[in-house]
Order: sequence, then structure tokens, then C-alpha cells
Amino acid sequence: MPRHRHTARSTHSTEDHVAHATQDARAEEQGRTGEQVRTEERRRSGFVRRHKAMVIMVVLLLTLLAAVGGWALYLNAQVGHISRFEVDLDRPDRPSRPAGEATTFLLVGVDAAQAGGSFENTMKQSSWPIGSYRSDAIMVLRLSADRTRATVVSIPRDSYVPVDGYGRTKINAAFSYGGPELLARTVEDATGLYLDHVAVIDFAGFEEATRVVDGVPVTLSRDEKLDGADYRAGQHELEGGAALAYVRARKSLPRGDFDRVQRQQNFIRGFLDRVGELGPGDPLTGTRLAQQLSKLVAVDADLTNGAIRSLAWDLRGFTSGGVDYYTVPTNGTAMVHGASIVRLDKEATRGMFTALGKGSIDRWVDRHDVERLPRRDAVS
Repeated sequence: MPRHRHTARSTHSTEDHVAHATQDARAEEQGRTGEQVRTEERRRSGFVRRHKAMVIMVVLLLTLLAAVGGWALYLNAQVGHISRFEVDLDRPDRPSRPAGEATTFLLVGVDAAQAGGSFENTMKQSSWPIGSYRSDAIMVLRLSADRTRATVVSIPRDSYVPVDGYGRTKINAAFSYGGPELLARTVEDATGLYLDHVAVIDFAGFEEATRVVDGVPVTLSRDEKLDGADYRAGQHELEGGAALAYVRARKSLPRGDFDRVQRQQNFIRGFLDRVGELGPGDPLTGTRLAQQLSKLVAVDADLTNGAIRSLAWDLRGFTSGGVDYYTVPTNGTAMVHGASIVRLDKEATRGMFTALGKGSIDRWVDRHDVERLPRRDAVS
């Protein structure tokens, strides 16, 4: 059952009195009234809250959380906590960048705990530790030039593609072999789409983020065991280990990797909706969430603090309803060397990402049989 959340006002009245006393003292020093100081600080904090909320959109899912508005967060401090890594995607046969101001991101979900340390520390090593990480989620996010729409296209991790230096193998092996740089190159080669930025998200750390928002709403189509607990079919608010088990499930799902992709998208949708419920009345929850998310996200070095602030400002009118979710076109599954793989439809994949780059994805999907994220109660 959903748990009741208390507002910051009802649980922090003492802090409010202390804050008012401090503001009254400051006002006396400045020859103003306490209410004048409070009005000015509310106006200033409103600007910071809007900016910081959008920074978290940029950081966690790179711009998808713009609906949150109204958090009392500190923009500069949190941006400075985001880890950076170097990626070099320049090469003679690299896809050309599409014209226009739209921006494309590669989003990669990993479990840093599997490598026995943080992803940030891993990226500081002189060489990539082959085999230490696996990418559980691979998504391409395209943000429209006017910053009002976003398109997410998931690539199943078992997609069988050429990986430079390793022949044809599962696409998630590219991350295991060469980290975010090799995976980004592999995705560009497979899709023909130029990537502007790369973000790596630690799924293990995401557990705590789900607790901060008191769970993410999902609908289970059948009875299921998640993280050792039994859940009946129906609506639930998942958090912690159960939330992570929900997005990682594969073998228990009817369509395996395809259903896992939809679960990941569905979970993102639910998380966005839950975060969108936060507003000026619950700034402390927003602050805690921002602090947590900044710890579990790393982005490429070209996504500077200034670039994040600029993008965040552009996204001030963005809402969670502006996101469309698809899965890359495939020709089903097959067995290769005893392992199950996903066969990409090469022609359709290229066509889809060409349309995405040109800003005509809506028209393209209307003319082709593309898997879209269904309504919440239709997700396996």
C-alpha cells in the first residue's frame, strides 16, 4: 500500500521557526523587515529549485525529470559532484552530426557493485578492467531542438552486433570490453546516429533513490517474487531491492530481454511521474533525491557544468508527458554458440535512427511496425 508522505512544513516546524528568526535578524541588520527578506529568498530559491530540478533530469536520465520544479536544491554544488570520464569517438567513419539543435545521449545502466568499487574510481585507472562491468540497460535519448519532446529508444543488451576488435557479439559485451567509449562507438556503428553525450548510471545506487520518493508505482501482470518477497498481481509501489529486481528480471518474463526492456522503460515512466509529484511543498525530499542521484551518475567530460546549466534552463518547460518510448526493430532471437541473442533488423534500425536524427521519428513509427511502451497494466 502507498505510504503517507508528510510535508516539510508538518515535520520541520522547529526548523521553520529557526529560519524565520535568522531571517528577522538579517533583516534588522539590513534595515528591512523579516517578511521582505523572506520574500526575496523565496524568489531566489524558486529560481535555484527550478534549475536544480532540471539538472537532476539532465543527470539521471539527462533531461527527463523537468516536471519536478520547486526543490530547494543547490545547483552549483550538486553539478560539481557529478563524476566525469573521457570518451573519444572521433574516427574517419564516424556518423555525421545531424543538422539542428537537437541533442542525443547514450544512457547506460550498470551495477558498479559487481566490480567491487565505484565507477568513478574505475574510470581513473590507467586501463579499463575488462569483464568487471556489464551494462544491463542501453538506451538512446534524443531531445528535440525546442526541448519540449524526448524520444527514448532501447537497445536489448543481447543484440548481436559487430564490436570493433572483438567481432560479432552481444552489444553489452562492448561495455565489458572497453567501457563507455567502446559501447558508444558500437552504438553509433549499429545505428548510424551521432551521439553527443554519454551517461552511465549505477543501478545499485538507484535503490536508495527509490526509497527517497517512497517507491515507484508499477502494475504487476501476475504474482511475482521480487528480492525475496512475494507480490500479488496488481498495483504496487516498489523501492529498494524489489525495484531493482523488477527492472532486472528477464528469465521469468515471457519474452525475456524484450520484456525487460519494457520494464525498464515502464519504471522510468513511473519514476518520472513520482518525482513530478514533488514540488515546493516537499523541498527536503527533493534535496535528498538530488544528493543521491548526483552520486550514482557519471557523464562524459564534454558535458561540462556550464553545458548542464544551459540545458537545464532550456528544459524549464519540459514535462514527463513529453517522452515517447520505443524498442529498436528486431527480427526476433536466435542461438549462437549456445547463447541466446537478439537479431537486429539492420535496415529498419538504420531507418529508425535516421528518422530520429532528422526529427521525423513520429512519421516513421506511424509507417512501421515498431514496439512501443504499452499502458502500465499491459507491461509484463
